[in-house]
Amino acid sequence: MRILFDLQALQTESRFRGIGRYAKSLIDSLVRTSGNHQMIFVISDLFPETVEPLKAYFEELDAGELVLFSGVAGVRAMEIETVPNRLVQERIYSTFIADLKPDVLLILSPFEGYVDDAIRPVNLEGFLVGGLIHDLIPLVQKNIYLDPNPRYSNFYMDTLLGVKNFDFFLTNSDNTKQELLQHCHLNPDVVINIDGAPEPFFEFDDDKDEIHEIIDGKYILYSGGGDPRKNLPRLISAYSKLPIDVQREYKIVFAGRLSPGEQHVLVEQCSRNGLSEEQAIFTGYVSDRALRQLYSHCSLFIFPSYHEGLGLPVLEAMKCGAPVIVANAAALPALVDFDGALFDPFDVLSICDKIKEALTNEELRRALIENAITRCSIYTWERSAGLALGALNSLTDVKDVNFEEYSILRDNRYATLIEFIGQKIADDPDLEKSHLLQWSQQIANNQTTARRVVRSSWPIAESSNWRLEGPFDSTYSLALVNREIARALEVNGNRVSLHSTEGPGDFEPNAQFLRKHPDLKQLYDRSKTYNVFANDVQSRNIYPPRVSDMRGKINMLHNYAWEESGFPSQWVDQFNDYLDGIACVSNHVRSLLISNGVALPLSVTGNGVDHWEKVVSDKEISFEGREFKFLHVSSCFPRKGIDLLLEAFGFAFSIKDNVSLIIKTFPNPHNDVRAQLNRHRSRNPLYPHVIILEEDLQESQLKALYEACDVLVCPSFAEGFGLPLAEAMLSGVPVITTAWGGQMDFCSTETAWLLDYDFKLAKSHIDLPDSVWAVPKTCAIVNAMKEAYASSAEERSLKAELGKALLLKRFRWQHVAHRLSQSIKDLGLAQKKNEPRVGWVTTWDTKCGIATYSEHLLEYWPGQVSIFARKDGQRIRNDGRDVQFTWRDDNQDNLGETQTSIDDHNIDVIVIQFNYGFFNFKSFSNFIERNHFLGRKIIVVLHSTTDPVQTPEKKLENLVPALKLCDRLLVHGCSDLNRLKTHGLVENVAIFPHGILDFEGSANSAYNRTDKDAFTVATYGFFLPHKGLIETIQAFDLLREKGANVKLNMLNAQFPAPISASLIREAQSMIRGKLDDVVSLTTDFLSDRESLEQLSAADLILYPYQNTAESASGAVRYGLAVNKPVAVSPAPIFDDVNDVVFQLPGTNPEAIANGVIALRESIRTGDDLFLKKSACASRWCDSHRYSYVSKRLYNIVRGLWING
Repeated sequence: MRILFDLQALQTESRFRGIGRYAKSLIDSLVRTSGNHQMIFVISDLFPETVEPLKAYFEELDAGELVLFSGVAGVRAMEIETVPNRLVQERIYSTFIADLKPDVLLILSPFEGYVDDAIRPVNLEGFLVGGLIHDLIPLVQKNIYLDPNPRYSNFYMDTLLGVKNFDFFLTNSDNTKQELLQHCHLNPDVVINIDGAPEPFFEFDDDKDEIHEIIDGKYILYSGGGDPRKNLPRLISAYSKLPIDVQREYKIVFAGRLSPGEQHVLVEQCSRNGLSEEQAIFTGYVSDRALRQLYSHCSLFIFPSYHEGLGLPVLEAMKCGAPVIVANAAALPALVDFDGALFDPFDVLSICDKIKEALTNEELRRALIENAITRCSIYTWERSAGLALGALNSLTDVKDVNFEEYSILRDNRYATLIEFIGQKIADDPDLEKSHLLQWSQQIANNQTTARRVVRSSWPIAESSNWRLEGPFDSTYSLALVNREIARALEVNGNRVSLHSTEGPGDFEPNAQFLRKHPDLKQLYDRSKTYNVFANDVQSRNIYPPRVSDMRGKINMLHNYAWEESGFPSQWVDQFNDYLDGIACVSNHVRSLLISNGVALPLSVTGNGVDHWEKVVSDKEISFEGREFKFLHVSSCFPRKGIDLLLEAFGFAFSIKDNVSLIIKTFPNPHNDVRAQLNRHRSRNPLYPHVIILEEDLQESQLKALYEACDVLVCPSFAEGFGLPLAEAMLSGVPVITTAWGGQMDFCSTETAWLLDYDFKLAKSHIDLPDSVWAVPKTCAIVNAMKEAYASSAEERSLKAELGKALLLKRFRWQHVAHRLSQSIKDLGLAQKKNEPRVGWVTTWDTKCGIATYSEHLLEYWPGQVSIFARKDGQRIRNDGRDVQFTWRDDNQDNLGETQTSIDDHNIDVIVIQFNYGFFNFKSFSNFIERNHFLGRKIIVVLHSTTDPVQTPEKKLENLVPALKLCDRLLVHGCSDLNRLKTHGLVENVAIFPHGILDFEGSANSAYNRTDKDAFTVATYGFFLPHKGLIETIQAFDLLREKGANVKLNMLNAQFPAPISASLIREAQSMIRGKLDDVVSLTTDFLSDRESLEQLSAADLILYPYQNTAESASGAVRYGLAVNKPVAVSPAPIFDDVNDVVFQLPGTNPEAIANGVIALRESIRTGDDLFLKKSACASRWCDSHRYSYVSKRLYNIVRGLWING
C-alpha cells in the first residue's frame, strides 16, 4: 500500500502544540511498524524555516520519501485578499497529491490554514482520503470560538464540510470519536479511535540542570496552551484559595508558549487574586528536556481543561512519574481512569480542594503515582500505530495502475486545472500578472517532482523498451547518431523502436533508405504499432529540441551536443520542466549545460565512432593536390574557423611550397569560403595552393579523401564532439585542433596538435548574450601547420594511431549504448538527493555593491540560504533570513568562525562572493581546500580578476591551486575568462552576468522631441575617482558655453571613504554659481526604487568611467534596467554590455561633451544605430533581470549537486 501523509501540521503553528507533537510521534511509530507499505511524506515550501529541520528528521528516520510541494505564498484564510490565490493553490496542491499516485492520503490535521499558509486539498478522487481528527472544539463550543469571529467561522465550517466527505477518520480518543459521530452524522465503521501516547523521550529525569533557573523548591505544574478552554483563570483562582502555608510551600508553574494576549489575561488574573510574580511563574516555551524535568520534579501536575481531544500533557506527566489530577470533562476521565484524580473544572472550590488533597494526603498521592504507571503501560505509540495501519489495511483496496492509465489521468487532471485557472483569470481580470507567472512555474516544478517520485512505481528492467525519436534516414550527423545508437541498444538486448521526427514535427522517412536498411525499417515499424506508454524510455535527438510533448516513463535527450558557452534560456526552462535527464556527447557539453542552469542528471555517453571502421575506402577515386595535403572538413560556418585557417595557411606557406589545403564543404548561406579565398589570393600573389570540394561524397569516398591527406586541420571555435576529427584519426590521419571543446575528450598533446586560443564573444546566428567560444590564435595555427609539415610520416602516424586506439577503447557504439543504459539506472540515485543546503559567503546589509548584488539575487531565490556575512553588517533587517555575521576583511581573519558555522549548518554547497579585499589569501585557500575535502560543492563568484596594484601581495596566482578545486568559478566578462586562462583555470570557469533590477521602464521620452526640450542626462553610482564624474561636470560646462539645451542629474552617493567626500566637495564647488541651473547633484544613498524612478526620467544615462580594475560594472545595469539609452566610456569594464550600449568617443571632458551631442541627435531622430541598440538592449535585459539570473544560479547549484 502506498500511503501519503500531509505533514503541514508539522510546519504550521500546530508544530508547537499537542497536535504537532502527536502527529510526529504517530509518524515515528508508523515508520517503525510499516512493514512493506510505501510511505510518502509531503511538506510545503511555504514554511521555509521548517524544511531543513524536517529533512534532517526524515534522513535520520531513514524510511519513506520526503517530498517538497512548491507553493505560492499568500493563502492564509484570515486575510480576505488571499482568496484568489488560495483557491488556485488548493487545486494545484490537490493535483500534485493525485500525481503522487497514493492508495490512501492521511491528512494529519485537516483544520490548518487560517493563520498560516497551509493548503487544504480539495476534490480528491481515485484514492482514499482520511483525516486525523484531534478535536471538534470550535464546533462544540461555537459560542466561544466561532460566533465572535465570522471569518474564522466561515473557514472552519467550510473546512468541516470538506472533511465530512473524507472516506475515513482516525481519532485520538474515544471522546473525539463520539463528538465526530454526534455532530457530523458519520458511518461509525469509518471512524476509528487510535488513542495516543507520550513520546518515549518522556520518562523520569533525575537531573534539574535545565530548570534550576525556572523554579527552585516545590511546585504545582501546568503544561499547555492558554486559550479559554484550558480553564487557567479558574486554576489561578483555585490556587489563590489554598491555605497560606500551602501557597508558601508550593509555587505554581505554567509551562508552554502563550500568546501575548493570553499571558496578559493570566497575569491580570494573578494580580486580581493577590498572587505575586514569585508565586505564579510563566515559563514561555521550554525545551523538551526542560519539560521532562519539570514533569519529573513537580509535586503535582494539574490539567484543568474542560475540553480536550486527548490531553497529551497528561500522559507525558504520568510517564515521568508525576501525580496527576485532571478535570472531569471530555477525554480526560478516560485517560486517567481514576475517580480520585478528578475535579469539577467549573467549580473553583472543587479544583482547590483536589489540589489540597493531592498535596497533603500521602495515600492519595501514592495512588495517583501508581495509577500513572498503570495507565502509561496501556497508552503506547506502537498500539496507536498498529490500530492506524489496521484501519488502513481494512479500508483500502489497493489497485494496480499501469503507466498508461496513470498518464491519461494525469493529463486530464492538468487539463482540468488549467481550465479552472483560466476561469479564475476570466472572473478576476485584476489578478496580478506575477501570480500567473508564479503559478506557471509552480505547476512545472510540482510536475517534475511528482514525475520523479512516481517513477519507481514502474521499475525499468535490465533490458528496456526504448523509443528513440529523431531523423535517421540521411547523412545528417544527428541521423547517423540516431541509427547507430538504436542498433547498439538493440544488440545489447533492449527492445528499440525508431520514430521519425525533427524539431518542427514528424515526417515520413525515406522509403528507399528503409529498403536499403531492413534492420532500421524493423525498428521504425515498431514505432507505428507499439503503444508509446509501453516504452520505458522515450529519448530524442532532434534540432531544435522539442520536449514538452514527451510522455515516456523516462523522458530524455540522447547524444546531446552543443558548442558555444551560452545556451537558449527557454530551452533550459523546458529541459528542467519536462526531462528526466540528458546524455551528453562530451564533458564540454555537460559542463556548459550545468553552467547555463540545466538542473538534471547529466551523463556523458560520448559518440560512437566504430561505424567508420566498417566503411571501406574507395580505391578508385583520386584527389588532386600537392605532395603534402592539409585537409579541412566542415560546413564552413563562422565557428569552424575557416577565416583563420586561410589566413594562417597564407602566413605559413606560399605557392612555392609543395603543400595543398583541401577544403571539403558544401554550399550554404553561411559559407563564403570562395569569396574569402579570392580576397587572400588578390592580396597575396604567392598565396599557397587551395582546393575546394563542394560535391557530395559517399562515405567510402570521404574515407578515401582522409587517407589521401596528411593532416586534418580543425581550428574550430567550438565543437560538441568533433566527429570529423575522430574519422580522421580512424583513417590514420593526425589532427590539428583547438584546445577547447568536446574534442578534448579524445584530443591531447599525444593524439593531436592543440591550438592555443583566446575566448571571444560568440557571433553565431543564435545571438546569445554573454556567450563565448574559443578563437584559435593565428600564430598557433601557423606554428602547428609548420610543425606538422616538418614532422616525419612516422611521427604523424604515431599521433593518429594513439588517437585511434583511444577512440576504439572508449568510443565504440557498444560503449555508448552501455553508458546510455547505465545513465537510466543512475537516474534514481541522482534524483533521490534532497535539495542542497546552500551557504552564501558575502557582505550583507551594508553599503557595499556586492552586498546589494547578493540581496538582489537572493530576493528571487526559490530555496533556503544560510548567509555567512562580513561583521560590519547592520543586523537591523528582519526579513526571516538566516544570517550569521562570521568574518572580517582585516586580512587577519582565518575564517575559522565561518567554517564552524558552515559545519554547524551542514551546508552542502557554498557560494562565495569574492573580492580581493575580503580575505587573507592563505586563509581563503585553506578554507576552500577544507570544504572540498569535506565533499562540499564550491562556487566562487569572482567580481574582479585583475590584481590590485595597491596590494601587490594579493595575486590571483597564489589562489590557483585552491581555485582549481572549486566546482565553478563564475566571472562577469570575457576578459575575465582570458585572465583566468593564463593561470590554467578553464574547465571550471563560466561567465555569469551581473543582473539588472526587475523594473517596468517607460518608452524613451526623448524620441522625436525637439531642441526646445532640454535633453536630460543622468549619472549613477558611488562618487569615486574612476567614475569620471568630475570630467562629466566639466563636459557640461563646455556644453553650457556652446548653448546646448542639456541638463545633468547626478545620482552619485557618497562612498564611506575620505576620497569620496573630497571629490563631492570639489564637484559642489564646480557646480555652485555657474552650473546651478544645469547640474543637480544627489549624494544620498537612494533606495533601488528611488534610483530607478529618477533614472527613468532621463533621456540618456551616462557612465564615463576612467581607469578601473573591476571586470564589470554593477551601476551600468541600473541604467539598462529602466529601458533608456545608456552611453559608456571605452573602458574594458563595459565589455560585457558592449552590444547594448552606446560608446563615447573618449573619457576627457571634450569627448564626453561631443558624445552627448551626437547621441542626442541619434536618439531624437531615431536613426538606425539607435533602433538597433534599443532592440539589442531589450533582448539583453530579458536575460539579465535578477529574477532570471537568480533562477539560473539556483539551478547551477542544483545541477552541480545533482551531478556531484
